[in-house]
Amino acid sequence: MPRKRNPTPYQTLATLSALRSGWKHIYDNRHSSKSEKTKKAIDKFEEKEDLYLGQIYRALKERRYQFEEAKAVVIDDRPLVVSTVRDRVVQRALLETLQTLPQLKPFIQSPNSFGAV
Repeated sequence: MPRKRNPTPYQTLATLSALRSGWKHIYDNRHSSKSEKTKKAIDKFEEKEDLYLGQIYRALKERRYQFEEAKAVVIDDRPLVVSTVRDRVVQRALLETLQTLPQLKPFIQSPNSFGAV
């Protein structure tokens, strides 16, 4: 009997369940944003979330997803880089996927920060 292979991290990322989980996190935290523009963008995404998540899913499955150019902004005298909602969903799903990898646990559980991970 052939042994079942574990999915690769990319295969795990390129699932609707991973994208829905990423979207849920973005949506649940929308009120913590100081930007009304960001809140409106998240609300707009929500209006057609199934359509947008499906588009992202197909692009990932076909290996043609490309991140859009992020915008540099200053909020409270701090420079920040703001990604589109679509990209945030993928970034969050990617983070959640990477956090499950045993090889990365020592880095994730480190007291040092690695890019806010």
